[in-house]
Amino acid sequence: MKTSVASIIAAAVALGGRASADDRTASDDPVVVEVSRSAALWHQACPVPEIDGVCEKLDVRSPSSRPRSRCSVAPRVRGVMVARDPRKVRGARAALQRAIDAFEHRDGQPTGDEAAALHAYAVARTLAADRDFEAFLALELPANLTFDPDGAKQRSAQRVRAWIVRKVDSGRAVARQLEGIVALRDEAAVAAAARIAQIHQAIVDALLGADSTAEARRSAPALEAFCDAMAATAEPFEQRAVDGFAACLARSDELGVFTDRSRLCERELSLLRPEQYPLLQEHHADPGQAAPLMIVEPPTP
Repeated sequence: MKTSVASIIAAAVALGGRASADDRTASDDPVVVEVSRSAALWHQACPVPEIDGVCEKLDVRSPSSRPRSRCSVAPRVRGVMVARDPRKVRGARAALQRAIDAFEHRDGQPTGDEAAALHAYAVARTLAADRDFEAFLALELPANLTFDPDGAKQRSAQRVRAWIVRKVDSGRAVARQLEGIVALRDEAAVAAAARIAQIHQAIVDALLGADSTAEARRSAPALEAFCDAMAATAEPFEQRAVDGFAACLARSDELGVFTDRSRLCERELSLLRPEQYPLLQEHHADPGQAAPLMIVEPPTP
């Protein structure tokens, strides 16, 4: 009998607590084993070091070589998607599906040592969503846009709106896969919350990091019109990103876990709202005094 995803999540929330790292790594549960195999193949499939779990490399082109081409005052270094090895991706997907099927076909409610399997299931779901998240990132903003009143303003606006519709639909499909994971009392909930926020941030980055046309760069009014249009379109998505990253940190605090995804959310908030969310840095004072070395002799017999 197949167990519904909703009932699995409800049972996991009711179970409470989290499996320890030792419990997860030492488990020989088939769900844990298959998820571990899938995760290893998925990461190995990327030929470059992943950035926040995404198979991409940084665009290292010098901004000075393309003056006034982008609208951001301090544009981010853009990521360029890199294709994963298709053979390893197929292997990862097969292992992932075996893990999900094995867990969802279990009878009864999870008890006892099922905590490790629940964690593995949450990881499996986030990995499955990551595949679609990378497809979402690959939907690029149309090029050669112009919003000069004397140019093809209406046609460019239509192209941007069509891209927004496709991008939002793709992002919603990813978010739907992750929303249930956020409810779990597991560190995977933090990763899921971070990904949901990144969906909105990716749209902002694409819009504010868009290259203007050569014609726009030769005309101050045309460049201003281009940047105003990009900023107006990005504004609601930026606020959703801020809310999403704040929710990610709140979930991290609630669970008492601090992971690389927690740091991602903290970093993004400090970039989006530096006054409201300054990046915290711990400072440690040097010891002012050194304790004297004491040698305690054994008692005389």
